[in-house]
Amino acid sequence: MMHKRGRAGDRMRRCRQCVADDQTKEAKGGTAAAGLGGGAARAEPVTCTSCERPRPAGAFSRSQLHKLDRGEDARCLECVAEALAKG
Repeated sequence: MMHKRGRAGDRMRRCRQCVADDQTKEAKGGTAAAGLGGGAARAEPVTCTSCERPRPAGAFSRSQLHKLDRGEDARCLECVAEALAKG
């Protein structure tokens, strides 16, 4: 994959294959160009390890859901904000 800075310095130029792959993902219904990932949404509720309440997947940040996928503990956004406020 070729990544180079464009003239403006803020855009990345990519190889033709990478652009074609992204266009294919978009055509299939994925959201690769939007940066939202093409993963499937979780249908079942996720239990927060801090408050122990079943919550929808939207109540968790992406990093917390990745922790859950790795077998680690995941906390909902409310519990994370509460922990950050306590310092």
